[in-house]
Amino acid sequence: MIYKDPDIILKALQFSSIIFYSAYLSTLFNEQNGYWILITSVAILGGENMGDIKICSHQRLIGSIVGLVLGVILINLYLPKIIIYLSVVLLNIGVVFFIPRNYAIANFFTNPQILLLSTLNSTSVNLLIVPYRLLTTLISVFIVLILMYLFDYGLSISKKQY
Repeated sequence: MIYKDPDIILKALQFSSIIFYSAYLSTLFNEQNGYWILITSVAILGGENMGDIKICSHQRLIGSIVGLVLGVILINLYLPKIIIYLSVVLLNIGVVFFIPRNYAIANFFTNPQILLLSTLNSTSVNLLIVPYRLLTTLISVFIVLILMYLFDYGLSISKKQY
Protein backbone atom coordinates (compact mmCIF):
# COMPACT_ATOMS: atom_id res chain seq x y z
CA MET A 1 0.00 0.00 0.00
CA ILE A 2 2.75 2.46 0.92
CA TYR A 3 4.71 1.60 -2.22
CA LYS A 4 1.68 2.29 -4.41
CA ASP A 5 0.82 5.55 -2.67
CA PRO A 6 3.77 7.01 -0.71
CA ASP A 7 1.77 10.19 -0.07
CA ILE A 8 -0.29 8.20 2.42
CA ILE A 9 2.41 8.77 5.04
CA LEU A 10 2.23 12.53 4.49
CA LYS A 11 -1.58 12.44 4.68
CA ALA A 12 -1.39 10.47 7.92
CA LEU A 13 1.02 13.02 9.40
CA GLN A 14 -1.16 15.87 8.15
CA PHE A 15 -4.37 14.43 9.60
CA SER A 16 -2.75 13.44 12.89
CA SER A 17 -1.28 16.94 13.27
CA ILE A 18 -4.71 18.49 12.74
CA ILE A 19 -6.21 16.09 15.27
CA PHE A 20 -3.42 16.97 17.73
CA TYR A 21 -4.14 20.71 17.44
CA SER A 22 -7.86 20.05 17.76
CA ALA A 23 -7.31 17.94 20.87
CA TYR A 24 -5.12 20.65 22.39
CA LEU A 25 -7.73 23.34 21.77
CA SER A 26 -10.47 21.10 23.12
CA THR A 27 -8.66 21.02 26.47
CA LEU A 28 -8.86 24.82 26.62
CA PHE A 29 -12.66 24.57 26.39
CA ASN A 30 -12.88 21.73 28.91
CA GLU A 31 -15.72 23.20 30.97
CA GLN A 32 -17.76 24.11 27.88
CA ASN A 33 -17.84 20.66 26.23
CA GLY A 34 -14.65 21.33 24.31
CA TYR A 35 -14.46 17.72 23.21
CA TRP A 36 -16.78 18.71 20.35
CA ILE A 37 -13.83 20.47 18.72
CA LEU A 38 -12.04 17.15 18.44
CA ILE A 39 -15.14 15.19 17.41
CA THR A 40 -16.08 17.70 14.72
CA SER A 41 -12.53 17.93 13.39
CA VAL A 42 -12.29 14.17 13.04
CA ALA A 43 -15.68 14.05 11.33
CA ILE A 44 -14.67 16.75 8.84
CA LEU A 45 -11.40 14.96 8.06
CA GLY A 46 -13.40 12.07 6.63
CA GLY A 47 -12.78 13.50 3.16
CA GLU A 48 -9.98 12.18 1.01
CA ASN A 49 -8.72 15.49 -0.35
CA MET A 50 -8.99 19.23 0.20
CA GLY A 51 -12.07 19.54 -2.02
CA ASP A 52 -13.97 16.86 -0.12
CA ILE A 53 -12.93 18.33 3.21
CA LYS A 54 -14.09 21.83 2.17
CA ILE A 55 -17.48 20.45 1.17
CA CYS A 56 -17.74 18.40 4.35
CA SER A 57 -16.82 21.37 6.54
CA HIS A 58 -19.39 23.64 4.90
CA GLN A 59 -22.05 20.96 5.20
CA ARG A 60 -21.13 20.38 8.84
CA LEU A 61 -21.44 24.09 9.59
CA ILE A 62 -24.78 24.53 7.82
CA GLY A 63 -26.16 21.30 9.25
CA SER A 64 -25.08 22.27 12.75
CA ILE A 65 -26.74 25.68 12.58
CA VAL A 66 -30.03 24.28 11.28
CA GLY A 67 -29.84 21.39 13.74
CA LEU A 68 -29.23 23.66 16.71
CA VAL A 69 -32.23 25.80 15.78
CA LEU A 70 -34.37 22.66 15.44
CA GLY A 71 -33.02 21.36 18.75
CA VAL A 72 -33.84 24.59 20.59
CA ILE A 73 -37.38 24.47 19.18
CA LEU A 74 -37.81 20.86 20.33
CA ILE A 75 -36.44 21.62 23.80
CA ASN A 76 -38.79 24.58 24.21
CA LEU A 77 -41.79 22.36 23.50
CA TYR A 78 -41.24 20.67 26.91
CA LEU A 79 -42.07 17.24 25.56
CA PRO A 80 -42.83 14.29 27.85
CA LYS A 81 -39.91 11.91 28.38
CA ILE A 82 -41.43 9.14 26.27
CA ILE A 83 -41.76 11.55 23.32
CA ILE A 84 -38.15 12.65 23.83
CA TYR A 85 -37.04 9.00 23.76
CA LEU A 86 -38.97 8.40 20.55
CA SER A 87 -37.65 11.63 19.05
CA VAL A 88 -34.06 10.63 19.82
CA VAL A 89 -34.61 7.27 18.10
CA LEU A 90 -36.18 8.93 15.05
CA LEU A 91 -33.41 11.52 14.89
CA ASN A 92 -30.81 8.76 15.05
CA ILE A 93 -32.55 6.95 12.19
CA GLY A 94 -32.35 10.23 10.25
CA VAL A 95 -28.62 10.50 10.91
CA VAL A 96 -27.92 6.92 9.85
CA PHE A 97 -30.10 7.23 6.74
CA PHE A 98 -28.67 10.53 5.51
CA ILE A 99 -24.94 10.14 6.32
CA PRO A 100 -24.18 8.28 3.07
CA ARG A 101 -26.61 10.42 1.06
CA ASN A 102 -26.21 14.00 2.26
CA TYR A 103 -23.89 14.96 5.10
CA ALA A 104 -25.54 18.37 5.66
CA ILE A 105 -28.99 16.88 6.15
CA ALA A 106 -27.57 14.20 8.45
CA ASN A 107 -26.23 17.00 10.64
CA PHE A 108 -29.71 18.50 10.86
CA PHE A 109 -30.55 15.46 12.99
CA THR A 110 -27.36 15.21 15.04
CA ASN A 111 -27.62 18.41 17.08
CA PRO A 112 -31.30 18.08 18.07
CA GLN A 113 -30.48 14.56 19.19
CA ILE A 114 -27.60 15.84 21.34
CA LEU A 115 -29.72 18.60 22.85
CA LEU A 116 -32.62 16.27 23.62
CA LEU A 117 -30.27 13.74 25.20
CA SER A 118 -28.84 16.49 27.40
CA THR A 119 -32.32 17.21 28.77
CA LEU A 120 -32.84 13.62 29.88
CA ASN A 121 -30.25 13.61 32.64
CA SER A 122 -31.08 16.94 34.23
CA THR A 123 -34.08 18.58 35.81
CA SER A 124 -33.53 21.89 34.04
CA VAL A 125 -32.88 22.63 30.41
CA ASN A 126 -29.38 23.95 29.82
CA LEU A 127 -29.51 26.08 26.69
CA LEU A 128 -26.02 27.39 27.42
CA ILE A 129 -24.60 24.43 25.51
CA VAL A 130 -26.08 25.78 22.26
CA PRO A 131 -23.66 28.70 21.76
CA TYR A 132 -20.73 26.54 22.85
CA ARG A 133 -21.78 23.82 20.42
CA LEU A 134 -21.87 26.40 17.62
CA LEU A 135 -18.55 27.90 18.72
CA THR A 136 -16.83 24.51 18.81
CA THR A 137 -18.14 23.75 15.33
CA LEU A 138 -16.80 27.06 14.01
CA ILE A 139 -13.43 26.49 15.66
CA SER A 140 -13.21 22.97 14.24
CA VAL A 141 -14.04 24.07 10.71
CA PHE A 142 -11.52 26.91 10.96
CA ILE A 143 -8.74 24.66 12.30
CA VAL A 144 -9.25 21.95 9.71
CA LEU A 145 -9.52 24.28 6.71
CA ILE A 146 -6.57 26.49 7.68
CA LEU A 147 -4.26 23.60 8.54
CA MET A 148 -5.28 21.58 5.48
CA TYR A 149 -4.56 24.61 3.29
CA LEU A 150 -1.18 25.23 4.96
CA PHE A 151 -0.13 21.59 4.64
CA ASP A 152 -1.26 21.38 1.01
CA TYR A 153 0.49 24.65 0.19
CA GLY A 154 3.71 23.50 1.86
CA LEU A 155 3.63 20.17 0.05
CA SER A 156 3.02 21.83 -3.30
CA ILE A 157 6.02 24.13 -2.78
CA SER A 158 8.25 21.24 -1.71
CA LYS A 159 7.23 19.20 -4.76
CA LYS A 160 8.14 22.12 -7.05
CA GLN A 161 11.55 22.52 -5.45
CA TYR A 162 12.49 18.85 -5.55
